[in-house]
Amino acid sequence: VVKPGKGQAFNRVRLRNLMNGRVWERTYKSGESVDAADVMEIEMEYLYEDGEFWHFMKTDGSFEQVAADSAAISDSKDWLKDQEVYQVILWNEAPISVQPP
Repeated sequence: VVKPGKGQAFNRVRLRNLMNGRVWERTYKSGESVDAADVMEIEMEYLYEDGEFWHFMKTDGSFEQVAADSAAISDSKDWLKDQEVYQVILWNEAPISVQPP
């Protein structure tokens, strides 16, 4: 929070786009609010690759599966092993990033 000599206090915030990594700064007045992104970081077990997608299963007992594309996997594809647990970042229930252990 920045409190200038005159006027209303404000917050200078750095934001990062999780899809492309771009970082930018924004300034908000102290009373303004911003909608939160629907982003979750959860542990998921790697199951298999079908040539186009990499399939992961939630480890919370629901056994729900999601498919990640090559953009979400990026450099992690060299480190993927069947039945290993990985940190997967989901945005609107779709994987956008996979981090090896």
